[in-house]
Amino acid sequence: MTYLDSLELDLTTSQIFSFFHDLEKWFRLNPQWQVISFVPDGPLREGGGFALEVEYDREERKVAYQGLITTWQPDRGFTVTLSGDEVREIAIEVLDARFISLLKFRETSPKPLAEADTIELKLWLKSVANYILISHRTTPWSRSWKWFLDRYWLKMTPSGRRTVFFVVAAEGLSLVFFLLILMWLLIFKKL
Repeated sequence: MTYLDSLELDLTTSQIFSFFHDLEKWFRLNPQWQVISFVPDGPLREGGGFALEVEYDREERKVAYQGLITTWQPDRGFTVTLSGDEVREIAIEVLDARFISLLKFRETSPKPLAEADTIELKLWLKSVANYILISHRTTPWSRSWKWFLDRYWLKMTPSGRRTVFFVVAAEGLSLVFFLLILMWLLIFKKL
């Protein structure tokens, strides 16, 4: 089964592709799994390999993949084949589309993808695009956000990320309700 998706980014192809020089970071952004270990065999090149061990979040199973970079075209794209319990082939392509660049994602696997899998693959592509955009911004907020992502977020499990998200959202909602109650008391106290 093949899954295809693409996103437009307002960056050059080299700015986008530079992110993929760190495959471990790319794999860590995948919401399907937690990366337990990533060991490259050498520099990124066609024919290069790596070992990737992950724990799938929904199934709670560990899988050890042997990765092979089947194609590598700097600033253009690459294809990675992951061989483990199942074979997954993932291709990234970065195209120059005049004023923007197009980040294309394709994954091929032998079994049909469940709806949850397609949602997670879409989230993976969006996470990568957001990370790339944050990496190229120079505001203090963006730099501190990127530091947080690199230092803590990428090392969390997918379920840990969801827990943090819900806790922060609940605390934000509590703050909003507190401010509304405070405003209500101040307004009606004067009447």
